[in-house]
Amino acid sequence: MTESSLYKPPNKLTHQQDALIAQTIDKDWGYGHLLSILVRRKFWFLGAFAGAIAGSIFLTLKTQPLYQSTMQLLVESNYQSKPNGLEAV
Repeated sequence: MTESSLYKPPNKLTHQQDALIAQTIDKDWGYGHLLSILVRRKFWFLGAFAGAIAGSIFLTLKTQPLYQSTMQLLVESNYQSKPNGLEAV
């Protein structure tokens, strides 16, 4: 490799681009700023969420179940009555 192949000319930015970069670097990203981004792009987020839910419902309904189970419940009384109405002491 020669030295000339490693040389890259300096990036020429316009004054407007330079100001945007400085503004982006200096800006503090707080909760209010992030919330405003979410509010502005709410339809994109809601659309992606609705698409993911619709896709998962579709796949759930189309997929054959792998396992099937059954259950039988035996109900017995655990209570023992007192013989001939005698009270226990």
